[in-house]
Amino acid sequence: MKEVMLLLEIEAGLILKSMNIDDAEPLLECIRENTEHLQTWIPWINPQSHLVQLQDFIHMQLRDLEHQEGLMLGLYQDEVLIGMAGLQDWDHQLGMAELGFWISRRHLGKGIMRKAVKRLLQFGFRDMQLQKVTATFPISNLKAHKLLENTGFKVEGVLRNHMLHHGLKSHMVVMGYLTEEWLG
Repeated sequence: MKEVMLLLEIEAGLILKSMNIDDAEPLLECIRENTEHLQTWIPWINPQSHLVQLQDFIHMQLRDLEHQEGLMLGLYQDEVLIGMAGLQDWDHQLGMAELGFWISRRHLGKGIMRKAVKRLLQFGFRDMQLQKVTATFPISNLKAHKLLENTGFKVEGVLRNHMLHHGLKSHMVVMGYLTEEWLG
């Protein structure tokens, strides 16, 4: 696989960039430091994750980027990995992708992820030529709802008992952002 590199500058010292195999160790460290915080909303987060699993995950992300099926980027502040954000499940025919993101606990509430999402949306609408970006989350995730609303997403609906969240049926909120809304 050829090396595909994408770097999106958000502001001085804050960037989104495609990860490489060397990022597996910092990713593992960040996940382990934030397991309790992240497991609340992201079911695949596992404190027992191994380096090889994360290397495979990074390989899959690089393959998706190369084949234009999606992109999941590391969020770095002063060259330290503090989270991830991306546009996954890219549907070229419909011009749609789904937003996903997470950030370490100690960086919550500082507006960092809002800035990262705005930069990612700019890239998605302008460079990827997306017509729509969606996001889904458990109805109890009020922070995700607020962040998405503050970046321009609109609630499109609530799918009742549509997902399992910690083994319990949960309603799932669906939000969307259209290119014409972004152009505004």
